Amino acid sequence: MIVKNRQIVSSVLICTLVLSAASCVGNNEKDPESDEITLTWYVPGNKQNDMAAVMEEANKIVEPAIGAKIDLKMIDTFAFKEKINMMMAASEQFDLVFTGAGNSYSECAQKGGLLDITDMIDKYAPKLRDIVTDYAFKEVTIDGKIYGIPNMQIMAGERAIFVQKKYAEEYGLDPDSIQKPEDLEPFLAWVHEKYPDLYPYNPGQGLGVWDCMNYTELEYTIGYSYLDLIDGDNKIKAVWIRETEDDQQAINTLREWYLKGYIRPDELSITDEALDMKAGKYVVTTGLWKPGFEAESYNTTGRDYIAVKYIRNYREANNIPDITFGDEAKNTMISVSRTCKDPEKALKFIELVNTNAELYNLLAFGIEGKHYTVNDDNKIVLNADSGYYHNASWKFGCTYNAKIMEGQDEDVWIETKKLNDSAATSPMGGFTFDTKSVVNEISAITTLNSQYKVMACGAEDKDVYWDEYVSKMKTAGIETVRAEYERQMNEFLSSNQ
Repeated sequence: MIVKNRQIVSSVLICTLVLSAASCVGNNEKDPESDEITLTWYVPGNKQNDMAAVMEEANKIVEPAIGAKIDLKMIDTFAFKEKINMMMAASEQFDLVFTGAGNSYSECAQKGGLLDITDMIDKYAPKLRDIVTDYAFKEVTIDGKIYGIPNMQIMAGERAIFVQKKYAEEYGLDPDSIQKPEDLEPFLAWVHEKYPDLYPYNPGQGLGVWDCMNYTELEYTIGYSYLDLIDGDNKIKAVWIRETEDDQQAINTLREWYLKGYIRPDELSITDEALDMKAGKYVVTTGLWKPGFEAESYNTTGRDYIAVKYIRNYREANNIPDITFGDEAKNTMISVSRTCKDPEKALKFIELVNTNAELYNLLAFGIEGKHYTVNDDNKIVLNADSGYYHNASWKFGCTYNAKIMEGQDEDVWIETKKLNDSAATSPMGGFTFDTKSVVNEISAITTLNSQYKVMACGAEDKDVYWDEYVSKMKTAGIETVRAEYERQMNEFLSSNQ
């Protein structure tokens, strides 16, 4: 699936966290028809017309198992983080919440919105130790404490460029020949000339398509070079990513592509391109490749795509070690709210949804025969108009339990697990930036970056805004945040030698 920066991300071809705003307030009141409590679980996603029917079936499994019911509530992706942050700040009562991409796990924990469940896992949900790997638990540990359970999904995917298959084949595009985004230029020019009604390139992931080739970007536009972790000195130099040669190249290239018509002229005003994706308007987009992405992307858009693994091509051509970096385990998690009325039952539910395949698939795909069918190959075929359609099983627990979708290989989850388990882990795994000393700077920097989205799509000349942007960022304290990141990361590396 493709994950877009303005919408979230994840791991995949199209951001599937496209949801509708919910104004419902979480509560954990007792069910009027029983003495059992109802656990409220907030997840980013579209409002589902058939949610009540699915909850009725789900609670036939949940209630006997944990002595409580579950109430799954969806909030639009664009509103999710703000809504959850407001609820946490107001100490509003709710029980479970999605944390990760679009709703930072680390931020929620550091702001005090999540419950420390470190000592509760073995007591109330011991089977999770058999599901969630040690490296995943290590990545989500903050100052020795755990505030959520990672959903075991792809954690070792790779950046890729996705091209609609029919246009790639018509042009004769060689995926192995692409080592950097600029190598797409002849193909984009061909699309623009031959299919003027289409948008050749979707810039949703912005500058990250370039800087990920040599850097890992942390939060607040701070990052570090991959090579820093393999040069032997066990030290990291933090950089402001926007000033790097990679991002400067990205800004200039995107501007050229915008002027040439490869990027839609109204890009800055677009907040949701789901309908255009389904209509096949975008020929090239970018995201995270993983086993089975073809089926997921087809179910989302009705289009076939090929993956151009340009990062792999680039590293192989330049003899750069293929190393997996980042805290991917933090991208999709189930956390317990600090205001949860019954943490014991909440932990038991998290264990249940990760170990009971029937429950997990019911929440992920709905009711068989109503929301999906099973074909002759025993693979499921989703019905987008059924009233219950997520196409994002990674939101709800361990994806290794997911039914195989039409178009996916039989061994998709075996291969996903194999890829995760065999990937090289980063020495920075488990690092969490402590923001307490720079909270004011971060607030100012975050606001500024939201005001200069133009650089990520090429809609304006760099000369118009760059000097002003740099000046404001320095005044806001970007150097202070950079230095603090560097100090904390090197302390982390020293303490974990």
